[in-house]
Amino acid sequence: MPKQLEPKVARYLVESPVENFVGVGAGGVQFAYGRAEVNEGWVLDWYREKGFKVTKIEDKEAPAKPFEEMSVAELKEEAIARGFEVNSKSTKAELLTMLIGEDNV
Repeated sequence: MPKQLEPKVARYLVESPVENFVGVGAGGVQFAYGRAEVNEGWVLDWYREKGFKVTKIEDKEAPAKPFEEMSVAELKEEAIARGFEVNSKSTKAELLTMLIGEDNV
């Protein structure tokens, strides 16, 4: 039996009014560096109602190789392309946390 494709769920970037906020927000949403990704639904609606900046994330191609195998320069480029703020002192661990989340590093 062929594998059925799951429908794509729209993803949104939620930006905290508290700059560089790190922690858990409403609905268990994990913020890192003032940003979080949220699916459509009541949690997204809650953040909109409370005045958080919400931006739809456009589908992007998967990176050519896994983040863990990328150099710091490649990770910085990928983070910038995804809208994260990076600087010359950003470490590989910090960049991985931005890109794949704290729980997966």
